[in-house]
Amino acid sequence: VVIDAVVREAMTCEPRDLPLVLARARALAATHATWLPRLALGLAARRAGEREAAFKAFEDTITLAPGCLEAHLELATLAVELDRPVDAVAHAERALELAGPAREVLLVLARALAFAGQVTEARRVVERLRAVAPNDAQLSEIEAVIDTVPEARPERPSLVARLARITERFRR
Repeated sequence: VVIDAVVREAMTCEPRDLPLVLARARALAATHATWLPRLALGLAARRAGEREAAFKAFEDTITLAPGCLEAHLELATLAVELDRPVDAVAHAERALELAGPAREVLLVLARALAFAGQVTEARRVVERLRAVAPNDAQLSEIEAVIDTVPEARPERPSLVARLARITERFRR
């Protein structure tokens, strides 16, 4: 119950309360060998601007709970901010595997792909989202980023092929 409360506080507390919530999350993570206190620590550290600490806490979270969607989404987003394109794409793709083609996951994936220079793949993800929500402002922001990124050579099999396989699994 205490851990759940700290997770909620890490996401919703007032900025002035963040140092206390961060201290609680650190104490819980140090005394509990489970994934949820590490998730709380990552969320609080992220909100406090401690990106490296947040990244580490989310990595610890997925070490203990590899299927934690929230941690993978946070890691993908932080990896973009920390200039780690390979990590960004890997965690966004893992989130896609876990949750399927949900809007939030596809938004994170498009940003990660654009950041990694996989412009063609990023555009395909944005087009897929645009078909469902043609006036989505977040998509316009991602497209603006895509337009400024030089395309890198893809190092992995086509995302479109992987996305089609994952989508097909969810249709069955």
